[in-house]
Amino acid sequence: MSFSTDMKKELLSLSQKMNCCRKAYMFGLLYNSVHKEGIRMSATFGLRESAERAAELLGEQSAPTISEGTRAGRKIYELSYASKAFATFDLKVCGGENISSAAKFRCEDCKSSFLAGVLIACATVNDPKKSYHLEISLAKQNAKRLEPLRHLLEDCGLSAKKTERQNKVSLYFKNNTVIADTLSYAGAMRCGFEVADACIERDIRNRENRATNCVTQNIARSVDARRKQLWAVEQLLEKHKIDLLTPELKETALLRLKYDEATLSELALLHDPPISKSGLTHRLERICQTADELDD
Repeated sequence: MSFSTDMKKELLSLSQKMNCCRKAYMFGLLYNSVHKEGIRMSATFGLRESAERAAELLGEQSAPTISEGTRAGRKIYELSYASKAFATFDLKVCGGENISSAAKFRCEDCKSSFLAGVLIACATVNDPKKSYHLEISLAKQNAKRLEPLRHLLEDCGLSAKKTERQNKVSLYFKNNTVIADTLSYAGAMRCGFEVADACIERDIRNRENRATNCVTQNIARSVDARRKQLWAVEQLLEKHKIDLLTPELKETALLRLKYDEATLSELALLHDPPISKSGLTHRLERICQTADELDD
């Protein structure tokens, strides 16, 4: 089961206590309806439960019928109906009236109920463990309904971007926080938490990877430096120039050669008397510089 299906089933499980919220929910479910012959309209859903819920809310007076078909290899369910209430709402929205006014929202929950219906009917959302993308798509012939929907989302504090494809127009979100907020606002709390949890997990994993990479790079740098130091000492011995070094540098050079696996901290303590790590680093740099000059 896809994450989109999980989200829609969670929203379908919600119940609306107020009549105004049930009406808002129904308008959301029907928001991508297209006009058919006469006064009838049709809405297409990917889940039978969605079509059945919309038909239940419409009531027998709308004469709803559900037919099953396929599109791109997937089952679809087409709800055909005649609703004067939705037709009036659609006329007002396409005429420039805002959704809240056209649908006569009476309480604050009406917005979330409407959005829940829209997400069930029109939205797809990626699995947050893979990528962050929530898209609400309308048929191209319903393009006039897109801007009012965008304004409604903005009123809810949810900013979406617009895009146009071959046969549809869409609003989409790429920000994980906004996607989580959108799902939670509509009532899909569990899916909203999953998006937030996936974001936290990804952030922790990224930080662990960065820390691991940092450690790996530090080890690689240490190994490279140790190789150069050993090469410098071997060059000085091979060319019989080790005695050109001061007694202190000669001591460090011979200790480096003898304890080739020792860390800087360990090597610094092997001196008599022990020296600081910074002092050891300075000595090793001078030894390498001397060997480089001889090599040149």
